[in-house]
Amino acid sequence: MAWRSRATFHTVSAAGPQLRRASAYVAIEGLSLVVGFLTQPLLMRTLGPAVYGDYALAITLGLVAVTVTDFGFNFAGLVRAVELAGDPTRARRHFWAVQAVKLAAGLSCVGITALWMATTGGRQGPTVLTAMTVGLVAAWGFPSWFLMARHKLITVATCLLLARLLGLLGVWWWVHGPQQLLAAIVLTLGAPILAALMAVVDPDLRAQLRPCRPAKADLRDAARSGLSTLWLSGQGVISAAVIQSLLMAWCGNSGLGLFAAADRVRGGVQGLFTAFGTAVFPRLVHHRLQGSAAGPRTAWSLLRLQLLVATLGALVLLAGAPTVMAVVSGPDYADAVPVLRVLALTLLSATLLSGIGLLLMVPQGQARLYSRATLLLLLLQVGALTVLAPARGAQGAAWALLLCEGTVGLALLLIETRRATRRSDEP
Repeated sequence: MAWRSRATFHTVSAAGPQLRRASAYVAIEGLSLVVGFLTQPLLMRTLGPAVYGDYALAITLGLVAVTVTDFGFNFAGLVRAVELAGDPTRARRHFWAVQAVKLAAGLSCVGITALWMATTGGRQGPTVLTAMTVGLVAAWGFPSWFLMARHKLITVATCLLLARLLGLLGVWWWVHGPQQLLAAIVLTLGAPILAALMAVVDPDLRAQLRPCRPAKADLRDAARSGLSTLWLSGQGVISAAVIQSLLMAWCGNSGLGLFAAADRVRGGVQGLFTAFGTAVFPRLVHHRLQGSAAGPRTAWSLLRLQLLVATLGALVLLAGAPTVMAVVSGPDYADAVPVLRVLALTLLSATLLSGIGLLLMVPQGQARLYSRATLLLLLLQVGALTVLAPARGAQGAAWALLLCEGTVGLALLLIETRRATRRSDEP
């Protein structure tokens, strides 16, 4: 049975160099997340809860532009790049087809938002459009999907770490009050742009940058494959945008600011688990293409390990929530402590969901089922938020996330456990 703990250590150890590279990637990405996390206390104190709420919503919508521009290629483009690794000509055509589709998708997203803002005349128009434009350039300019497909994990992580360090220095130097909100947004979302400038030293990436005009068939294939995983790639960010927009409407800027402050703490820890899943994803895809049984065994072992570490992280956040919020955000965010305690428990539910997706379902060709499950999750979250957030504010929103993520995560775990049991019983 897949959920048993037997042979976990030996299975993980047998994965060899790829897991060592993945661990190194997670270590560097962990430092990068720490640097990004250090930016947030500066901004929380400098902007204050109300303007920080505006900042959080703009960043989330900027990440929506990143997601639309990526157009599912973090999964579909990566898988195809793994398949074409031995054919340089077709690989380069695929690279430029992906980049062309990404640019069209990003421009469409920003253009539609600009028209909507012009029609509604919302006060947040300039901040949202700035965030989305920077997000478009960042997503298009840094082809992390290609580098990950070539197992350039360390290149990706190192470039982002250095870029985020520069962003932290920029926030410390330039952002001194709410009037620098736009600068804070640009410095937060612009790190991949700097990372792209650093990554061009990689010879594999330079080889792709030679001019190449993809055929219409290449563009159609790229658009079709990216669209198939668009929701899968962007469901986290889109869900966050929906949730934060609802919170802004029901709880105001300050309520959203409290929730966002607590969620930044939780997200800083959660990012390590997502980074590890992203790092091993190309290898799990490679196992599937080869028809190897080592991929599922390794995936189950890694999922158990991630849940164990997530449990420890949740216990630390539960016990130390007052101290963590005081150190990270300062006295203005004391009301976020109960929110953080609930969100600490979502470390388990979110790790379970992302682990089942990145480690088990998507590498084994079940992206469509996982996408449907996450779409159902968003609908459940909207319903739960409608009931809990107006009455209990940010803490009610946190409970809504926990209950919905836990329910869907356990359902997927049951499905995958039964599927693994059937496979093990086959002769």
